[in-house]
Amino acid sequence: MAEKFLRVVPGFVKEIAGIPGGEDILKCFSCGSCTVACAERPNDPEYDPRKIIRMALLGLEEQVLSSDFIWYCSMHYTCSERCPQGVKISEVMNAIRNIRLAEGLPVREKTKKSSQYKKLDPHFRFEITNIPGGETLTGCFACGSCTAECPEKEFSEESSPRNTIRKALLGLREEVLTSRFVEDCSAHYRCQFICPQGVNISRLMNAIRILAEKKGYSRPRKPLELVK
Repeated sequence: MAEKFLRVVPGFVKEIAGIPGGEDILKCFSCGSCTVACAERPNDPEYDPRKIIRMALLGLEEQVLSSDFIWYCSMHYTCSERCPQGVKISEVMNAIRNIRLAEGLPVREKTKKSSQYKKLDPHFRFEITNIPGGETLTGCFACGSCTAECPEKEFSEESSPRNTIRKALLGLREEVLTSRFVEDCSAHYRCQFICPQGVNISRLMNAIRILAEKKGYSRPRKPLELVK
């Protein structure tokens, strides 16, 4: 039986360190404090920031860029608070995502039945920020305070401003422009008052509505459909 050898790319870690936010990766000495503090780990033991960073340091480019964790890291920043080296793990993951986006690779979404691959649009976030009201989109670090305060979530589990904003930042264009929450957001402004980053979520949802209309999406009182 032939042995399987992993492909090592020595310059991969330098590529990450060369992207704003990724420079801290060189400080990591793999103590594991980030993994202990990771808020996503209880959902799936495979969510291991220490493992991802270690593979990046070793130059295992394929394994890092194909990891689901780089997409599901929700930027709680609890890992960064525990890191004795001051590594901003969330920003390192964002730098790795940017490399993946630049290569035009799809992202895999896990479902109960199978794994599906979805194409990401790295320019989508900038389309939103260029619309009045959408400027604060990139200030979000997905802490979830907005969803915890949102009155709409009492009516539907799909009513999640955090989820919608996260998809917009990842470049899931179709899912955002057809999101029912974008239509149902009733601008209570509770989310805005509690957001630690000052993201104006009500205006942001309105900006997405405007973009959806510009791109030919209708707005009936049902999930949005593309106008034929």
